[in-house]
Amino acid sequence: MRDSDAARDQSSAWLYVVALVGVLLIYAGSATHLMELPGVYMDAVNPDYLVAKVLNRAHANPLIGWVLPGNYLANRFPVLVSLYHGLQQFWLALPLYALFGMSVVGIRLTHMVFAMGVLIAMLVLFRRARMPLAIAALAGVAIAADPTFVFAFRTQSYITLAPVAWMLLSIAALEMPVDGDRAPTVRRHYFVSGVCSGFAVLGYFVYAFYLPAMLGFMLAGARRDSAQREVAVNTVRWLAGLTLGCAYYVLGYALVARKVGGGIAGLIGFIDGSTARLAAFETSLSLAERLAAATAFVESVFTNGWHRALMFNAYGVQPLDAPRMLLLIVVPLLLFAYAEMRGRSTPLLRVAIALPCSFFAMSLIFGKRLGGHHFMSMLPLAYVALAAGLAALQPIDAARRARLPIIALTLLCALAAINLASTQRDFATLAKTGGVGLYSDAVNHLASGVAALPPATIVYFPDWGLALPVTLITGGRIATSAAVDVAEARRMLCSGRDVAIAIVGDDARRFSDWTRELRWQPPRVTTYAQRDGVAVAQLGIYGSASRGDPACGAH
Repeated sequence: MRDSDAARDQSSAWLYVVALVGVLLIYAGSATHLMELPGVYMDAVNPDYLVAKVLNRAHANPLIGWVLPGNYLANRFPVLVSLYHGLQQFWLALPLYALFGMSVVGIRLTHMVFAMGVLIAMLVLFRRARMPLAIAALAGVAIAADPTFVFAFRTQSYITLAPVAWMLLSIAALEMPVDGDRAPTVRRHYFVSGVCSGFAVLGYFVYAFYLPAMLGFMLAGARRDSAQREVAVNTVRWLAGLTLGCAYYVLGYALVARKVGGGIAGLIGFIDGSTARLAAFETSLSLAERLAAATAFVESVFTNGWHRALMFNAYGVQPLDAPRMLLLIVVPLLLFAYAEMRGRSTPLLRVAIALPCSFFAMSLIFGKRLGGHHFMSMLPLAYVALAAGLAALQPIDAARRARLPIIALTLLCALAAINLASTQRDFATLAKTGGVGLYSDAVNHLASGVAALPPATIVYFPDWGLALPVTLITGGRIATSAAVDVAEARRMLCSGRDVAIAIVGDDARRFSDWTRELRWQPPRVTTYAQRDGVAVAQLGIYGSASRGDPACGAH
């Protein structure tokens, strides 16, 4: 590289850093707005909630911790909580919760960092591909303001979207600039790319849906670079990296096998039983039904319909949904077709189009067993495809080249404006409603109520959806259990410890039944309602007995 090229390249790198800082600041504005809304949903902190057992060393009481058999080391450190995703979020979140605290604000700040990781990875990819700075910066701004991206990290989608950072870095490790003069200064890193792809699959199993397209992208690059023998070597490097990236699964599965016994056969039997209970593979749907389901999930991502349904129980199309889908789905496909016809297409554009196609095809195996949150990683790839499509259309003619940035910047500015308006609209609804159901801020208030209980209290959570957020928000200061153990509860009451039971909804009959089984005085019941008055949860507190209380009989 000539000295002038080196200086220009260094200057461009600094400008990219400036652009990245601007993108992160724009996203931080949304991430810190109304931070405690919506209410913290169970799967919005799973597996994050397990940090409470590690960070709260002072509390000796047991806490809820759902992991695979044999995967809880020293009853504090989890290895695998599921057969189909690792614990990246737990390990990455551990120092963040230590810094930010275990609270609603701590949750939002931690997830903000996860989202920033995705934005950083995208800008790294753009820089690696020598994307024109203006296109890269505006694409970053547009996704930072995108309502789906913003609210993914306030909902259950955080765990399925965060690993896309690894996928973007995997592409970046194989990406080379189209400019022939600069190409020799950039190397493909096959092993690193494989490791990053493995980390993505470890983050959530659906990233395996991208592997066919990633393998094709890797092979195409290897063939352009070297002779046939070197292609084989680089392929082995990439596959070795992929294997290493997924190796954490092997550790977790080995611990399961040791716990259940029977070696490999015992592990296979456990996996078969688990997948059968989950009914992971749909067998009754026709191809047309599978296509319709997958298409609906894709639509729910690009319209933010999935998150609106979760947070507001709101369905239907919003005014700005159609132009957003046009710009993120239709326009990239048109740009790709045009670039291919004109011979201007690039490897980045091709892989950005191929990856979602690979994902969509693989998702058909699971039918309706998937949900909109599983498709969230398509969103950043759509921004990559749009940016790469616009950049690939640069004409050779200098006079026409000036017109391209105007068109590209106009489209990206329009997309950013649409996203910002849509995000603000959703925030306005959030401020008015506080969320609904288990996404209501009533869940946060329940956690505050539990945190105010005497430290020796044990709280039972017989209903799905309340235990995990309360455990994390309270920092594990109160012992929790997933099922009401009447005998245990009575012993605690008679030993001077209060007992509380939290339920979803409003059901006095259930507390009456527990009171009768406990042979105790009725509890003090507090109802936690969403802002329209609908009960979301109730907390019944049974006061402990004093010494010699006749209610305890022999106790």
